[in-house]
Amino acid sequence: CPTRITSTTASLLDVILTYYGDDKILDTEVIHLGISDHSLVYLCRKLSIPKAPPKTVFTKHYQNYNVNQFNNDLSEVFSLPLDSAILTDPNALWNDFKNKFLSVADKHAPIRQRRVKSKYKPWLTNEIKQMSYRRDYLKKQSIKLRSAYYDKAYKRCKNKLNNLIKETKQEYFGDKLSNAKNSKESWRTINELLNKSLKLQRLKN
Repeated sequence: CPTRITSTTASLLDVILTYYGDDKILDTEVIHLGISDHSLVYLCRKLSIPKAPPKTVFTKHYQNYNVNQFNNDLSEVFSLPLDSAILTDPNALWNDFKNKFLSVADKHAPIRQRRVKSKYKPWLTNEIKQMSYRRDYLKKQSIKLRSAYYDKAYKRCKNKLNNLIKETKQEYFGDKLSNAKNSKESWRTINELLNKSLKLQRLKN
């Protein structure tokens, strides 16, 4: 099946080579997408892959947090007399303070585990989505009908979509950088623009 089709030519440029027999192959197909002049070639092989565990993050849960009750419990726990054995040991004093504080903090704002959703792209507007559908439709019609009209329409739509994505991302990230209150927010926006994920760290005691 050709993998690059125009109104006047059809070429097989993209292939998948494998030494597996037909009994190891579930499916193979050429899919005509609008994202490129070359069609997508895929192959599904019988393979047992363990399911990846869901990505999780640990955060503090403040739904029932009450600042007055929190302060009262802190005052109560720190009003207790210290063990005389730790009075001259700074490390022991620090551990005592940390353990008492965290015990109260975990009581009022317990640590909860939650799943992290897929990355959200706020610049991906409905207009971009609709134009993406239109681009893919024109690509399929161009290949199905071998029509120069649809081929030109597809290329115009593809170029228009690429320009729209660039303009929308430029406006979105430009506004975020302009409204950044500090360098941390600026770098967070820059990392988002460069598609660098921020590391999610487990809260430690």
